Amino acid sequence: MDNIDHLVGRPGFEYRIGTAPDLPLVTECVDRCDVTVHLAAAVGVKLHRGAAGPHHRD
Repeated sequence: MDNIDHLVGRPGFEYRIGTAPDLPLVTECVDRCDVTVHLAAAVGVKLHRGAAGPHHRD
């Protein structure tokens, strides 16, 4: 978790360790957010950012 060590303790920053099938955890996290971005499916997929946000590149 070295990549987020610098964020720990900052106001408004929280993280949870779990898995997508853990419905109670996912529900708790999503219910507390204004926006949810699912990045797990983006691993290895080429993405580009347009005006409307990330899209799959053909």
